[in-house]
Amino acid sequence: MRKWDRPNFMADRRQQRPVTVSRRPGTRSAKRNVRAGRRRARVRHEREAAEWLFVDAREHWGSPERVLCVPLAGGGLPAIVAELSPQSRVDAFFLDLFHAEKAREKLQPLRDRTEVYCQPDPPQGPYDLVFLPTDRRGEAELARDLVQSAHQVLRAGGRLLTSTNNPGDRWLEEVVGRCFGKPRRVAFDSGVVYVADKTGPLKKEKDYTAEFVFRDLDRLLTVITRPGVFCHRRLDAGARALIRSLGPPVGMRLPGHSDVPRPRSGSDETLPGHVPGLVGSEQAVEHPVAGNAGGPAPVDAALVKSASQYCPTPRLQPAHRVLELGCGAGAVSFAAAWRVSEGSVVAVDSNARAVQCTQWGAERNALGNVRAILNADGHLDAFAPFDCVLTNPPYFSDYRIAELFVDTAQRLLAPRGRLHVVTKSADWFVDRCQRSFGTVDVERYGEYFVVVATKPRR
Repeated sequence: MRKWDRPNFMADRRQQRPVTVSRRPGTRSAKRNVRAGRRRARVRHEREAAEWLFVDAREHWGSPERVLCVPLAGGGLPAIVAELSPQSRVDAFFLDLFHAEKAREKLQPLRDRTEVYCQPDPPQGPYDLVFLPTDRRGEAELARDLVQSAHQVLRAGGRLLTSTNNPGDRWLEEVVGRCFGKPRRVAFDSGVVYVADKTGPLKKEKDYTAEFVFRDLDRLLTVITRPGVFCHRRLDAGARALIRSLGPPVGMRLPGHSDVPRPRSGSDETLPGHVPGLVGSEQAVEHPVAGNAGGPAPVDAALVKSASQYCPTPRLQPAHRVLELGCGAGAVSFAAAWRVSEGSVVAVDSNARAVQCTQWGAERNALGNVRAILNADGHLDAFAPFDCVLTNPPYFSDYRIAELFVDTAQRLLAPRGRLHVVTKSADWFVDRCQRSFGTVDVERYGEYFVVVATKPRR
């Protein structure tokens, strides 16, 4: 199929949004923003290329009755397959609810023979054909897991078509070969498509679920993770900083700790764990914010408190209600849950596997006050109000997700409730939280900052 014959509903995906520069061209921040915009456009184009490779390999589709698509993002691939294979029933599988909802919108005209699933594992099938595009920048273990899952949901004699946007790929070929036997390789300028038929059951099924234990003060907490969940197999350093910002539970004193004073503006004193010169002076701490050309004012060093280990004073009371936005596998929620033994924790994520792992972890740690919820829009008013909102927002998406998290926290927090945001670049969050909350503190834990914003009384 020629490029100009492709379905019109994909035209908007091929258009690249312009990069807006709000500072004078030639400044360092403006150039950084342009580079970031070009990088995002390139990544988006390459992901779409991995899916368009299946159109170029149309001769290998056959005439399937039931088809499963596992898109990289959005709903482009299922719509393409449904349009080009009108005799097929097309299912789309997503781990992320945001992408699943976008796909439902795009597939609305084809709803009679398409279905969108957002769940931890693909639908059982059996399917005649599975489309599995991969991104060369993607998570390797997730690709292995999905190839194995594709084998499981295919009928005997069913076919897997998997692609990569790496024209020189050999890694994916090896992964497919372990499950299906040596696949046929169909090479194109922009990538490779592998064609593999299911000839029998798997010789050995591998479980990619992992668990690890971390210490939070005097407690050992277990985290269960799966591929596709943020920080699979390890505790993120940002999550550790967020946990430390909670301080100890009520009634526990930290040995060798005292309340961390706010440095006097203009003084030369420094606090333990601080880089000399960052605190106790009139100079500003600059933290470049990628993708933000104008940029908020840099964080005033006088705002920054240091806490080399834990915040020395308890931030959570036993009866507090806590919300974590973007819970991942639930490590921060578990740390909060044992501090609020008489309260509750609502752990929210848009990733179905993250919610599943949080549920498993809460059971493993005997934390009955944790509730995991799949949500992508922040509409959680039924569970409000909350005394504390915790979040470790992603760095991509031009702060759109961070904006959603701050807005959600401001709406759902009770008066005098607090928002804790962990980040390596505090400028944007300080500027944004000062506009919404007013009272903002910045604490430093290693190389991370935790921005603590307090909602004013009514």
